[in-house]
Amino acid sequence: MGKRKEYQVSLVSLGFIDENLHYGPFSRDWWETRCVKNITKTPILYPIRINMKTLVILQNIQFFVTVIQGHIGSLQQPGYICEAGDLKSAVFNNPSGAITTLYQQLFKNNTRFSGSLIMGHDKTEIGEKLLKDVNFRPFCCCLGKFWLFVYGIGISSDEQLYYAGPGFRSSFYYSIGAKKK
Repeated sequence: MGKRKEYQVSLVSLGFIDENLHYGPFSRDWWETRCVKNITKTPILYPIRINMKTLVILQNIQFFVTVIQGHIGSLQQPGYICEAGDLKSAVFNNPSGAITTLYQQLFKNNTRFSGSLIMGHDKTEIGEKLLKDVNFRPFCCCLGKFWLFVYGIGISSDEQLYYAGPGFRSSFYYSIGAKKK
């Protein structure tokens, strides 16, 4: 297996969590697993924060990638914009498209980038900052062919209910045509 390219990525702006997006019906689009070492078998989810901005320097040019709400396909999902100098990409539904398009425009080549690496998804320190002030971290589990994404659990002071309360929120999703590993 080939070695992954290392990029020096800085978190310029932490951004913010939007309760309706991060803990609502479209919340599974606003959380992602990261390429960090995990001692548990359950994948840890990290928020994709609105207005989060990262900086990476490629060929002595500063590239800023910013997360916004919405893209041409959906106003409820993250959008990504890349800026370098006076140039600005269109809004993409993934960071790879934003950085790759602007880089190719600047350098007139076919180089492609992993948006997750450009956003610092492999950097533990960035992941820790993104979890700052997160009161509840959604989680997911596989149930046969379906994934259950839990984005809210209610609590109460009722000992007879083992402190469970109203407010359990979840969604199921299924990948059509995906092969199970």
